[in-house]
Amino acid sequence: MKKFSLVILILVFGVCLFAGMASATWINPSGGGNGSETSLQGVLNNITNGGTSSVDASGTDNASLPDGADSIWQISATGVSAATMIIEIAGFASQNVFGIYDPYDISRRVQLFAGSDTSGDKIAISNDAADQSWVISHLSAPLTISDTGIVFSSSYFGYYLTSPDGTFYSDTSKNPDLYDHLVAFQGTGDMVKLPGSSDYRTWTNAEYILGWEDRLSNLSDKDYQDLVIMVESVNPAPVPEPATMLLLGSGLIGLAGFGRKRLLKKA
Repeated sequence: MKKFSLVILILVFGVCLFAGMASATWINPSGGGNGSETSLQGVLNNITNGGTSSVDASGTDNASLPDGADSIWQISATGVSAATMIIEIAGFASQNVFGIYDPYDISRRVQLFAGSDTSGDKIAISNDAADQSWVISHLSAPLTISDTGIVFSSSYFGYYLTSPDGTFYSDTSKNPDLYDHLVAFQGTGDMVKLPGSSDYRTWTNAEYILGWEDRLSNLSDKDYQDLVIMVESVNPAPVPEPATMLLLGSGLIGLAGFGRKRLLKKA
């Protein structure tokens, strides 16, 4: 019986380790447009005091969250989250739409930015805990929005980007090409100045910069600077991925059956 318990413990540890082994997504260090566009690293450098960000946003061993760790989010204790557009460098800039979606029903979406929005535009979102509806407030012009009051299944949400190539989600498993279209970077204390602001301020660990790729993987230049946005007062939600839970559940059920069989033999 002790051996059986030990096997279960090893299985649980192995599944958890497997779930956390995802590596950072490769980011083209040269930028898009055959090197004619500013790279994502260049975008971060440009908003950082002194011109050099401490956050590595290029190549393979970059500082982005592992794919899967940026899938589902939740507003922190403040109850309100702001999103500021830093830059949009894309052929689809006039058509791209950015927002949040219900991770349990992706047809439920709340639009935050559209093609008419530009660098420096800022949006605030809040969640009503009573009915899980979302309220959107523009903190800069234009003061128009159409998706106020949509109800989600819970307080959890994901981010999405819609371009002429399709809709891409923070949860890679929901993307039409099953490719990671979002890289997210947590603040490390750099002093940054966002578009529309006159002063530098601290990029805290409760703030993340999201870099998006708006083309399908077979057409993508993988620069992740097609749309770059800072989101404040949010944290990735510690929600287990369904595939991980299925693997863990299947393993435990199998071991439970194996242990019961051994006990029956002894009886």
